[in-house]
Amino acid sequence: MRSEIRIVILMKYLALMLVLLLVSYTTFTYESDSKYNTDTSSFDDLLDLLEEPSLKEISTLDKNAVIYRLTAEPFLKSHYSIRFEVNPDGSGIIHYAETKGPREPHKIVRQAPKYLNQKEATALLTSISEIKFWSLPSNPPPTPIAPEDADYMSEDVVICVNANPMKLEGVYAGKYHVIGQSCNKVLGSVPQAFKVHISAQN
Repeated sequence: MRSEIRIVILMKYLALMLVLLLVSYTTFTYESDSKYNTDTSSFDDLLDLLEEPSLKEISTLDKNAVIYRLTAEPFLKSHYSIRFEVNPDGSGIIHYAETKGPREPHKIVRQAPKYLNQKEATALLTSISEIKFWSLPSNPPPTPIAPEDADYMSEDVVICVNANPMKLEGVYAGKYHVIGQSCNKVLGSVPQAFKVHISAQN
């Protein structure tokens, strides 16, 4: 009898630990928040860790620069940054760096730059243009999260257990712009368009 009680207590403890683990990696988005998740401050530490340059600063220093960067913090996976620089001749360069997952968050893995021909660079620019990146507001008025984009929705809170927080930054003609996403997939096919150019996809 005592062994059965111990097993029940152990099962309850393990269940509690599992719930706490899920909550610690869960993205909570209150319904009063914008569907464009533009609170990108959490990415700053990651970009510093990856030794990525400030695109906002580059926009003020180089008016001819054309750069886009996708930064992501996927659920229980390696966090990464993919920087796409467009050359004057229309070709491009991809710079990729990632952390080694939750167990080794401070171990950085880099890939050698990948060079894109004009056709590949144009295809990537087209995917960015298709979501009207430069027209999307960085700070839109509050809009409810769509129910189909959440794992759980109540009157007070929206929970996205498998949320994949991302932000897309852009520099063009001396201008800087940034859009973020969490539950809602406002970036459309852009993340996949970036990831096809790296050898180890997340």
